[in-house]
Amino acid sequence: MRKILTLAALAALALGAVSSCKVSEKNYRQAYERAVAGDSARTDIRNTVYGAQRRNVDEGFLVNGTDTLRTQRLSCTVAPDQAATPDSLHRYNVCVASFKQRFNANSLRTRLEQNGYAGAMVLQTTEPFYYVVALSTNDVNTAAATLQQLVTAPPFRLSQTPFILIPRLYR
Repeated sequence: MRKILTLAALAALALGAVSSCKVSEKNYRQAYERAVAGDSARTDIRNTVYGAQRRNVDEGFLVNGTDTLRTQRLSCTVAPDQAATPDSLHRYNVCVASFKQRFNANSLRTRLEQNGYAGAMVLQTTEPFYYVVALSTNDVNTAAATLQQLVTAPPFRLSQTPFILIPRLYR
């Protein structure tokens, strides 16, 4: 009899403990509001390393005949661990995306290569920030044609609008 009463008391205690841990909408809402408040208190992107990179980018336009091409001028080099060499970097680079993670940049470069862009490469800044380039050339007309092709008929869905990247070493 004593065992039954002890087991019954333990069962009641366990049931009370389990029911008190139940997630209620009120508890969920409070946790959500705390998370949102903490998120909005984070440092603004302009005050981070990547914000510094964005401030160092000179955005502009390049007029090529009747076309006006969106450009970004920044300091960059060819990222290591790929077939491209520093000699592969030219004045006009058709950039399709930028990433904080090198893995993502290399994945997109591979997809471009598989879709006919054999000269695709990854450029990096000192922060590092990675830019995926479909074509690097010294001919502005070739760059403009490739840019137009990527904007009108991309080989796959691009999450960013392509632009012409001009390394700062070219004035």
